[in-house]
Amino acid sequence: MNSHTLLEKYFGYRDFRPGQKPIIDAVMGGRDVFALMQTGGGKSLCFQIPALSKNGICLVICPLISLMYDQVRVLKRKNISAAYLNSQQDYKERSSIEQDAINGKLKFLYVAPERLLNDKFLDILKQMTISMIVYDEAHVITEWGEAFRPGYIMGLNKIKELEDFFKRKHIDPQYRIQKIALSASIIAEARKDIIEKTNLFRPAIFINSFSRNNIELNVSHYQKNKLSKIDILTSDIKAHPKTTSIVYANTRKECEVIAGKLAVRNIKATHYHAGIPPAARKSKMDLFMTGKVDVIVCTSAFGMGIDKKNVRQVYHWNLPSTIEDMYQEMGRAGRDGLKSRHMVFYDRHDIETSRERLLNNYPTAEAVNKMHQFLSIYVNRINDNIIEEDKNFLADIVGEPVRKECISSIFDHLQRIGFLSEYRQPINPNSKQKKNRIFEVNIEKSHDIQLDSVSKRYKAAVLKFEKLTDYFEGDGCRNHKLLSYLGEPQLENVPISCSHCDKCLGKGESEQTKPESSNDDSYRKNLIKKRIKGLVESFAKKNKIPANVILPPNILSKITSNAPKTKQELIDLGLNGKSVQTLGDIILEIINK
Repeated sequence: MNSHTLLEKYFGYRDFRPGQKPIIDAVMGGRDVFALMQTGGGKSLCFQIPALSKNGICLVICPLISLMYDQVRVLKRKNISAAYLNSQQDYKERSSIEQDAINGKLKFLYVAPERLLNDKFLDILKQMTISMIVYDEAHVITEWGEAFRPGYIMGLNKIKELEDFFKRKHIDPQYRIQKIALSASIIAEARKDIIEKTNLFRPAIFINSFSRNNIELNVSHYQKNKLSKIDILTSDIKAHPKTTSIVYANTRKECEVIAGKLAVRNIKATHYHAGIPPAARKSKMDLFMTGKVDVIVCTSAFGMGIDKKNVRQVYHWNLPSTIEDMYQEMGRAGRDGLKSRHMVFYDRHDIETSRERLLNNYPTAEAVNKMHQFLSIYVNRINDNIIEEDKNFLADIVGEPVRKECISSIFDHLQRIGFLSEYRQPINPNSKQKKNRIFEVNIEKSHDIQLDSVSKRYKAAVLKFEKLTDYFEGDGCRNHKLLSYLGEPQLENVPISCSHCDKCLGKGESEQTKPESSNDDSYRKNLIKKRIKGLVESFAKKNKIPANVILPPNILSKITSNAPKTKQELIDLGLNGKSVQTLGDIILEIINK
């Protein structure tokens, strides 16, 4: 059957959406494909239609359980044999699905990338006839991706191992499994990285427009008042009655609290997150999909790929981690092409929190290298290769640029490359105080500590943070900023002023995005005071000196108010000479920044 016949027979459509047909033709023609399509653009059909025309099973590598569930549910409703494997299934259910896949009873099998690391599962794959492999939500593969999943990278190596097996089995050194990588948003710097990591062979590349002109872009500036936020949200939802909304929150607790507050305000709302038992989670999803609740408050993992076309509002209760995340999640609105809205609750303090999270989650290459050198020397010196992740001890003994807040991220990286292995047996079973992770240092093996990868991730995170900050605080059209960052292929045709963002529409600009200048100055002074105080307290603790001896509170207030620019000005304001000598340069750097 040709693609149009398959489209009408299985999906009930007569025409493809813009951009789908060229991708489908390339896949049906046997090409490897890398494709970026906006959220709601119909990425799934781009591999589902070709897979239906081929012999064998389509293996879909998918990082999200909610996405697997939804796509399998939709396929089954269309009488297409499909299943997923995940950790929530019992052994009997998984074994039955695996046997169906081996026996050719399934057309689609969805698995998490980490499942590829299971050697038993790899043996099962070797017994299947695989028509193609699809890397869905491919942005999680690259270091540039905020949702970077090391398991995805390791799983890719297993795919190479699988291909090598089939080359031997078919006695064909040229044998390849066809591969497709799909995502809604990958910035230009990351695209080549993904193509290389997925080992796509001379791929056909499709970059469709990211423009979503039917979604109005709004930022609601609040003043750190949680009640105010809930009142704004309630008012906005009630201003659009009989419509469906998604509210994204960072934590499970927030999801529950927000949904509860909306419910007592007579809004039909429920919460959804991974901590809910599977049966209850399915019930909540069904309530949302069937329109029995108007609002669902969820963590970011929900909604990825959920095909509910009539969502009219998407709200971000917290500042999104990146522009890509924001774009992916706001794209749950208006998938039917009708006018919809997106709103982010934002305050300048959120930017500072986001900056601190970035520094904690993305250590510099210098910090990773220094920790690696320290651990290598330390275990040799004490003749013991067991190390406890005691952040205070390690930060003090290793020193800058290693900070205690980023030590977990450094250890995670060193564990990924095999230099560290988690030590399961506690050193002192009777101790009730040890809550830190314990690691074994694999000093006998040589390791590439992959500083280039660390550096790439850090630089990518800084770039993302700067662009995110500019989206909220910079001048100019939000839509143009968004499309420029994402690498819109038709950017030259995008006007610098749009008709669907709050700035260009002039909607409450002064209240929403630009605090009064006096507040701005107050915020800056408070931030300087907070950072200098933190610096002094850390130094005081390390050297066992009272903090008020190093920097008396009245002198700190003078420094904050006068913003000195030289060490002499610090002395003139009353800071003692020894403190100026040891901390002066750092204090001045904080003020200048």
